[in-house]
Amino acid sequence: MSAWAYLAGMLHGNPPRLKRHFALRTATGKDPLNAAALAEGRHKTDADNYRGLGYRTDPRERGRFVELFYLQAEDGKGITPSAIDIAIKQYHVKQAQLEVIKAKAKARET
Repeated sequence: MSAWAYLAGMLHGNPPRLKRHFALRTATGKDPLNAAALAEGRHKTDADNYRGLGYRTDPRERGRFVELFYLQAEDGKGITPSAIDIAIKQYHVKQAQLEVIKAKAKARET
């Protein structure tokens, strides 16, 4: 839920996306978060015992959820298996880019 609140803060200056973000909580049906699809969400770097997106509360998991909620706020189509896959991959791309930036900064220091 911290990812939900964090993204709401990020989107406060974008009313259309913020509205779609908040609309997810009032979506019709039993499971607006699509727990079955979240349980299947994983990255190739995840351990074999990883139970899917949403079972842990570490920073990586929160980052993946921020990406997912942000993607959902773009189109308002809800949480789908493809959105989960894209969000997880997007998170890892951004993490890799941050590592490159840090490596370049370290190389400049020496």
